[in-house]
Amino acid sequence: MPTITAEEYVSIETVRKNGTKAATPVWIAPLNGKAVFTTNGDSWKVKRIRNNPSVRLAPCDMKGENVGTYLCGTARILEGAAAGPINQAIKAKYSWKTWPFALIGLFQKVPRVGIEITLD
Repeated sequence: MPTITAEEYVSIETVRKNGTKAATPVWIAPLNGKAVFTTNGDSWKVKRIRNNPSVRLAPCDMKGENVGTYLCGTARILEGAAAGPINQAIKAKYSWKTWPFALIGLFQKVPRVGIEITLD
C-alpha cells in the first residue's frame, strides 16, 4: 500500500453524473491493504460513488488543497456491521480527534457508512 494512508488529510476525487470531478478532504486509514474512511450515508460523495466507483486520492491539507500526486482506485461502500472495522481503523489513527464527530453522530438520524478503496 502506498503511503497515502499515512497522510493526515487526503482529497478524494469522485465523478459526478455529468463527468465533472468533485474533491473532498477526508481522514483516511489503512485496513487490510486498503485505504478506508467513514462518512454520512447520504453524503454527495456516497451518491457519486454509488453511480461511479472510480476515485482518485491525493494528499491534501485541512482545507482540501491538494499537495501531492493523485492515485487512482476503486471505492466500495460498506454499511451496517460491515463498516465497524473501518470505524475502528479511523478511531485508532485519529484517536481523540474523532470524539466531537462521534458526539454529533449521536444526534444525527443518518447512518454512517464505510468506504473502502482498492488502489490501482
